[in-house]
Amino acid sequence: ELQRFNMAAYIILSNCVLCLVTLLRALMGKALVGAPSVHQLPPPLSNIAEVQNSIMDELNNLTFVKDNAQKLIERKVSFEKREKKTAVPEVQHQTEEQRSWLLSEYPLSRLYQLKRKCNGCQEQDLSLLEGELVALLEEKDPLGSSSRWLVDTGGAQGYIYSTFLKQYNPLRDSQR
Repeated sequence: ELQRFNMAAYIILSNCVLCLVTLLRALMGKALVGAPSVHQLPPPLSNIAEVQNSIMDELNNLTFVKDNAQKLIERKVSFEKREKKTAVPEVQHQTEEQRSWLLSEYPLSRLYQLKRKCNGCQEQDLSLLEGELVALLEEKDPLGSSSRWLVDTGGAQGYIYSTFLKQYNPLRDSQR
């Protein structure tokens, strides 16, 4: 009886394995039918920035990502490769005319002063000197990050990190 049992178990096991292989073949066949051909695939991306942008675009197409898009965009900004500047341009001092224009054009609540010198490192960033006056135009950058503010210097508009700024105090300014 043991031999008959072993033979029956062997036949059952063999049938299970054959059934599994058949199901796997069918699954692979369906996957191949749904997969794009080599001609439909996008060309390979040449650098890391292109890969990151492509991934971010694909993520933004997913509906469940839309709620968290702001966080993803801020992460993307932190991943972006900063352009190397070949020569550091000399920072121009703010003129008295520009300073006076800002004081007359904007309310005191929108005026800020630089705590320290800052060198712009991203596109559209400003390089400014300590003590210069700026007017706040918008408290976020185009990607929605609230750490970079759009400011007006009286001569140029651009972005600067909010940590470099302090609220303008006309009393303190008149004492210098």
